[in-house]
Amino acid sequence: MTVQMEPVGQAVLELAVAEVKRWLRIETQADDAALHDLAASAIAHAEMLLDLLTHMRVESVTLATPPVAPVPGQCWLVPSGGTDVWSGKAGQIAAWTEGGWRFLGPIEGMRVFVSDSGLSRIYLSSGWTTENARPDGYYVNGEKVVGARQGAIAEPVGGSVIDAECRSAVNAMLSVLRAHGLITSP
Repeated sequence: MTVQMEPVGQAVLELAVAEVKRWLRIETQADDAALHDLAASAIAHAEMLLDLLTHMRVESVTLATPPVAPVPGQCWLVPSGGTDVWSGKAGQIAAWTEGGWRFLGPIEGMRVFVSDSGLSRIYLSSGWTTENARPDGYYVNGEKVVGARQGAIAEPVGGSVIDAECRSAVNAMLSVLRAHGLITSP
């Protein structure tokens, strides 16, 4: 098995192999090649696991049955009611590796991007929840409270003297909305 690596990774691998050879007193080329392949395979596997943890992305949060032909590195957030090897793993991240399924338990503040919905989820003590900041706005308790910035609203004009207090209140509201970046200035 030959694993292709970046030059820096290759240099680190060579140093590690040389050190292990020194420890084990490996002297033949056949032993050297076997050790090199074993080390390269272990490093590739460790890199994949590190990628899973540092670039957390799951395919879906709704699939309850393990997929038939997953690709190493693909992950799913197991929903309640998981079946087969996912049974009893609700809330965990199921990661497919060359060695089969690996399950990662969530920790407080862990975030994942969900591919099929395009949204991120965060794990809090109450469980996994969709993040409040979403592409179309900001949500509180599932209700959209801030959306995309809208166009300018013209200042009120005209009216009579009695309209001055209303005009002043409307101007104050417009000023606050502009200060928060929710609307643009005319």
